[in-house]
Amino acid sequence: MDTQTEEFSDKVKYWRDNSTLVSAKIVGRNGDQAIFKSAEVYVRHWTQKEKALRTIKSFTVWLMIAIISVFIPILHFILVPIFLLACLIFTFSAYSKSSIVVGGLGTCPYCNKPFDVASADNRWPLSDVCSSCHRHVQIEKNS
Repeated sequence: MDTQTEEFSDKVKYWRDNSTLVSAKIVGRNGDQAIFKSAEVYVRHWTQKEKALRTIKSFTVWLMIAIISVFIPILHFILVPIFLLACLIFTFSAYSKSSIVVGGLGTCPYCNKPFDVASADNRWPLSDVCSSCHRHVQIEKNS
């Protein structure tokens, strides 16, 4: 087995161990006709404790960057306020997310090649681009 295949199987094993499997379909459109292919999408849900730890980590990292930028002459007049603002924005963003799509597997409806669903916010339907044929597809939950 080649290295790329091993890395991909390790990634899928990690998804299965740490995420929830969601049955989905990949939708392609040819004019008025829709083409459907099945997909497996993995969604990671965080507990309140995990959300709090992510928030604290985000706040700490951006605050440290702001503190370090104090020592950069002249630029610190711009960098410190920007990084403090980034600290607030990214901390709020980390706290407001309770789940994300970590990835998934399926088949492209256009070229029938394996399709790797990219990581994204957990807002359905998802939009993605096939890495083989470079066409836009939509990923929808199965009802």
